[in-house]
Amino acid sequence: MRKTLKVIINSKRHLQFLINKFHHHHHHHQQDRI
Repeated sequence: MRKTLKVIINSKRHLQFLINKFHHHHHHHQQDRI
């Protein structure tokens, strides 16, 4: 069960990262902090 939870958290983080990257690229914000 713990492994599944970790995988879910990791995938969520990865999704968030991709979404942030996409937003950053899409909106061209002046903030380059990752």
